[in-house]
Amino acid sequence: MTQRLQHSLTLAQRHHAVGELSEAKGIYRKILRDAPNHPITLHLMGVIAYQNRENDVALDFIKKALIIKPDYAEAHSNLGAVLRELGRLNDAEESYKKALSIKPDFAETHSNLGHVLHALGKFDEAADSLRKAVGIEPDLPGVQHRLNALLGITTDFAPRQYVEDIFNSYAKKFDNHLVNVLKYDAPIMLKKALLDLGLAQRKYKNVIDLGCGTGLSGLEFRDIAETLIGIDLSEEMVRKAEQKNIYDRLYVDDIVGRLEILKTQFSLFISSDVFAYIGDLLPLFSCIKRHSTQNSLLVFSTEHTDDGDFILRNTARYAHSKDYILSIAKQQGFRLEFFTTCNLRYERDGWIIGGLFVLKVT
Repeated sequence: MTQRLQHSLTLAQRHHAVGELSEAKGIYRKILRDAPNHPITLHLMGVIAYQNRENDVALDFIKKALIIKPDYAEAHSNLGAVLRELGRLNDAEESYKKALSIKPDFAETHSNLGHVLHALGKFDEAADSLRKAVGIEPDLPGVQHRLNALLGITTDFAPRQYVEDIFNSYAKKFDNHLVNVLKYDAPIMLKKALLDLGLAQRKYKNVIDLGCGTGLSGLEFRDIAETLIGIDLSEEMVRKAEQKNIYDRLYVDDIVGRLEILKTQFSLFISSDVFAYIGDLLPLFSCIKRHSTQNSLLVFSTEHTDDGDFILRNTARYAHSKDYILSIAKQQGFRLEFFTTCNLRYERDGWIIGGLFVLKVT
């Protein structure tokens, strides 16, 4: 590769690293006009296609790179990521293992292999992969959390970076996947609970959607809110919510931290499919109580368990028992108005059972 082309590649990679994908792609294309068989550039064009959710294009570019350079560990690893996105989990497993046969200390690939093995139900192998990832790079976001989940170690909450990463990558397909694939309609069921209780016939002055995501709950509750605020850790999810024009204000932030900053008293709190990432709910309930008006409502869903207070499942999501919710509710001065179990989400092994709650400040 000539010095000029190397300079162009370095410039393109700088654009790529800071998310300027169109600029990077334009330079990569120019490089390939002069050097059509350059494996690094072919691979990076595939990575951009993957980032743009053009998975078939990504597959084509990365495979071309690997024909030219079969020992290209990063390309094998990213091929695994594309195959995983396409649902070809066994092929993804094979690609990750090829990458690791070339580069055994590739922590991110050990982590991604663990994710695929977990999805394939190979839990012992998945735990081994995650242990290797942690051993190489202890600070890799979320790996220890997923390993804890597989080992049955229940922690108090999921790491913030882990939650951000999940939902930033999930944002583009979130609504379609959650509603049409997982058959998720908790916001609709929560709104119906208020209607059945006769509590949805008026507008609430200040309403806050805790962990608003792309705005599925906001759509359901907008008509009974004078002012509707949303908070979510994921910047990409909030961007999707902004496009729906249903919130008066949106914040990318931690729930407790933003509530303390806002210093507003709310009459209705909504939280759908958020507590699955928080084990110990007492600090959150305490914060909600401090920012509640008299007779304010807290409406939320959980993944349901009858096993103790709360558990971290092998899905890396938390489930809470009704008894636990009622114990911290009583401690913080909330009264149970409504509870039922429901089919929350449909996954490979069947329905995940959820709990739907309506609590009132006493």
